[in-house]
Order: sequence, then structure tokens, then C-alpha cells
Amino acid sequence: MTTWSLRTVLVLAVSTMALAAWPAEAANRAKNVILFISDGASWGTWDMASYWEYGAKGLQPYDSFPVKLGMTTYPLNTSVTPTGTGVRQVSYDPAKAWDTTPIGAPDYFKGYQYIKADYTDSAAAGTALSAGIKTYNNAINFDDFGNPVPFLTQ
Repeated sequence: MTTWSLRTVLVLAVSTMALAAWPAEAANRAKNVILFISDGASWGTWDMASYWEYGAKGLQPYDSFPVKLGMTTYPLNTSVTPTGTGVRQVSYDPAKAWDTTPIGAPDYFKGYQYIKADYTDSAAAGTALSAGIKTYNNAINFDDFGNPVPFLTQ
């Protein structure tokens, strides 16, 4: 089994996405595109990886990229099976997410506790990115009624 560093995985993912975004005239169309979804990886995760590897922020290869984009997805609900309602039960409140009111360990801040409550797993995140719909956790391209959804291919 190969062990890859966080930096290697990120560079591979960014390189793959960049190649897939090239016009067909500039390169052959990608046969397969692999998108790595890091469960629970916030901006702080990348900073921690940099501190661990280099002892400081700003020394990773991606730190010199001219454009950096981040994305957060939230599931339709946190059920692990279809609810059959299609009703959104999870939302994002930035005031709650960035609440730095101290609390005890292991969460330390109210905002961290809020973010952990309604997490999105990689299956629901992948479905949102590939099919354009929100779904429940554990669902790979199935809607909240248990029906398969089509991939967006172009």
C-alpha cells in the first residue's frame, strides 16, 4: 500500500482538474477524472499540514497558486438512509460557524461544535459535485427518495 503525503494528494487533484478543464483542441479529452474529497478538511487542515511538513505556513507548492478556491458542501440531511421527503434539514449559519465563544475540550469553541454537528461525508459531497443535487450522507448518486441520479458529464 502506497502512503501519500497530503501535499501529493492535493497536487494530483489540482493537476487532474486543470488537465480536465483544458479545451479539447489543446489536449485530448480526459478519459477519467479523479477528484479527491477530503472529509473534514478545512483551511486549517492545509495550514496544519504545512506546519507539520515545513514548520511554517506558506511553503506548500499550492501557496504560490494565483487563484485559490475553497468549497463547502452540506448534505440535504444527516440521515444515512433516504428520508423520502426531499426537504432540506441542514443549513449554514456563518455567525454560528465563526462563534469563538470558548467552551471546554474537545471542541474548545462553539463554532467548532456547530460545524461538527451537520457534517457532510464524501459520498454526499461527491454527489453534490457530480450530479448537482444534495442528498443524505452515505448516498453516492442517489436522491432522498432512493432513486439514482444522472452524472453531469459536460
